[in-house]
Amino acid sequence: MRPLLHPRLVNGRTGDPALYVDTLFAKHAILLDLGDITALSPRKIQRVGHVFVSHTHIDHFVGFDRLLRLLVGREKTINLYGPSGFIDRVGHKLRGYHWNLINRYRYDLVFVTTEIDSSLEDQDCAVPAEGGVFRRGNQPWPGRRWRRL
Repeated sequence: MRPLLHPRLVNGRTGDPALYVDTLFAKHAILLDLGDITALSPRKIQRVGHVFVSHTHIDHFVGFDRLLRLLVGREKTINLYGPSGFIDRVGHKLRGYHWNLINRYRYDLVFVTTEIDSSLEDQDCAVPAEGGVFRRGNQPWPGRRWRRL
């Protein structure tokens, strides 16, 4: 019997942390940590549906930019999971770009971002690629301007 999940260290044992988990019978993959992912082909990255980030040190989160670059303009939803403060960090990364050409893209890329804290409670929000953020139920975060999803 062949295993259903096929894990692979993207950068070997000594490189940036990133574990790519391919599924045998589904067209989906999982990334555990998001270090340097340049060794993954664009085709493999396009299969990713869930990304789990242990913490946002640069060696665990630098691959977010490549993930964004390869998926922007595609109709896709990526589920991101990370520690407390993760939603803000994803939002800050997205707001760091100038989105003046985003209207040229036909499809929307959305990051559904979930924070999991030590009490194992979670908070969700959806983050469209151009950087707007809403909490679950489309309630905006106080004191910030956000685009409607």
